[in-house]
Amino acid sequence: MTEGQQRVECGGRTSISARSLHAIATRLASEAARTRDSDVSLNLSDDNGLLRAAVRLPLAVAPLGQPVMERAHGIRTAITEGMQRFADRAVSAVDVRFEGVNLPQERRVR
Repeated sequence: MTEGQQRVECGGRTSISARSLHAIATRLASEAARTRDSDVSLNLSDDNGLLRAAVRLPLAVAPLGQPVMERAHGIRTAITEGMQRFADRAVSAVDVRFEGVNLPQERRVR
């Protein structure tokens, strides 16, 4: 809103489909892990009214130096905070499982 505008209260309902929640969480995970959306396998489930996420994705080797546990923590944080921010959904837990490795492709200079 710009200065001088007032918020108008309006009745109605906003809903976010399960497919949309899945897409948001997948994007959050892929960005945090520095991988493609298509590399991420994600399952969302109900945990007593909260979301629980199970994420499977390859371990990106490109940014060496960051321990695996820190990467997993970063993915958990990205999903938990991102789902709250973008979809107003609380996440109770995020299980991260690294399956496989993404190796950077060497590019040849011509």
